Parts: sequence; structure tokens; C-alpha cells
Amino acid sequence: MSGDTARKLALFFVAGATILTFATEKSAERRYRKLWGITMLGAGAAALSDFAPAVVGPFIALVLVAYAAGHQGQIGGVVSQIKQQATQ
Repeated sequence: MSGDTARKLALFFVAGATILTFATEKSAERRYRKLWGITMLGAGAAALSDFAPAVVGPFIALVLVAYAAGHQGQIGGVVSQIKQQATQ
């Protein structure tokens, strides 16, 4: 993956996670905390794209799966079911 593609992926992550936060989070305090975290992760992904662009894609994918696992949407529901089956 080139550095340009990695930077675009980091920008896409920040935009998508921001939209998801506004769509799913009702509490203003939690919303602002998540937005701060998204900003820090986005800055980290942008910096990482300069030094190791091949790492940015898997890093962002893992962060998005972890974010979705915290919600009971489609992906979050699947991740929770897998976790429950693994603990049985």
C-alpha cells in the first residue's frame, strides 16, 4: 500500500467513525469523548502512514471491528455472539 492510499484510508476512517459516533451516541459527554479518541487514532494513523503504510489498513480494520463490537448493530451482534460461544 502506498503512502497516499494509507493517508486516504486514515481520512476515511476519521470521517466514517465520526458519522457513526453522531448516529449512535445519544449522550453528549460520551460523544465528545469518543470524538476525541477518534481524533487521536486518526492522527496516529496519519503519522503511521508516513512511516509504515502497510500497517495502516489492518490497524484501522481492527479499530473499526472493536468499535462495532461495543454496539449491538449487525457487526457488534456477530462479535458478541462469537464471544459468548467461545466462553461456553
